[in-house]
Amino acid sequence: MISEAITLAVVGGLLLAWRNRTFLSPPGFRNLAVAAAGALLFLLSLYVLPGWGITRETFGFLHALSLFVMAAGFFWGKHMGYKIVGTGFLLNGLIILLNGHMPVERTALIAANDERALGLLEANKVLTHALADGATRLSFLDDRIPFASPITSPRVISIGDICIAIGLFILVSSAVTYIFRRQHRHEMDR
Repeated sequence: MISEAITLAVVGGLLLAWRNRTFLSPPGFRNLAVAAAGALLFLLSLYVLPGWGITRETFGFLHALSLFVMAAGFFWGKHMGYKIVGTGFLLNGLIILLNGHMPVERTALIAANDERALGLLEANKVLTHALADGATRLSFLDDRIPFASPITSPRVISIGDICIAIGLFILVSSAVTYIFRRQHRHEMDR
C-alpha cells in the first residue's frame, strides 16, 4: 500500500506541478532525523540483536519503541501529512506493544490469497507478526484488511498502515508540487 501511495502521489504531484498548482504547504524535513533514529532502532532489533539472543518479548518491546520514536519524529513535523503518518505509526506501535507482535487475521490472509504468509505465521517463523487469536488486545487495529494491487503482491493491512499510506500520499504529492512547479516559466511556455 505504501508503494501505491507514493506512486500515485508522484503522478498527482507532477500533474499539479505541470498546471503550476501547489498542494498544501511544503513539508519541512528536520523532524525526519528523529523518525530515522526510530527506523534505525527497528533495523538493529530486527537484524543485529537476534544474533545476541534477544527474546521474542524483548523484540516486541523494541519494535513498538521504534514505532513510537518514528511517530514522535513525524508528529514533530508541522505538515498535515506528517501528523497522519505519525498517527499510523502510533496505532501500529500501540497494538504491537500490547501483543508483543502485530497480530494478523487468518480470515484476511485467506481472503487476500496469501498462503505463503499464512504458512509462515502458522509455523511461527515470523518475528514481527503472529496470527490473531481470542487473546489479541485491540484487535480492531490488527492486520485485518485484505489489499491487492497491480504494483505489489496481495497482503493484509491495518488501520495504521492506511494512515501511513494516506499521510505519505499527502507528503509526497505536496513535496513534488513544490519541487517541480514552474514558477519562472518563459513566455513561450505559457
